[in-house]
Amino acid sequence: MTGPQLAFKAEEALMFAIYHFATCSSSEDDRVRLFGQPKHIIQDYYHAALKQALVNAKLLKTTDMMVMQAFILFLL
Repeated sequence: MTGPQLAFKAEEALMFAIYHFATCSSSEDDRVRLFGQPKHIIQDYYHAALKQALVNAKLLKTTDMMVMQAFILFLL
């Protein structure tokens, strides 16, 4: 996988990192209002989605800055 396909995977990883970070930093009331579900369900979903997106973007083999940014957000 090269070119546009891998670029999309990098964007996807960064998107899910931002979603995950946003759900972690929002209040319980905001999560219920926006998603209609409690904190742990939303956080678990975006955490798993981010991990899979990092795998799909070949985290251990890439030098793509977007993937690295997603990984840093994952570590926070």
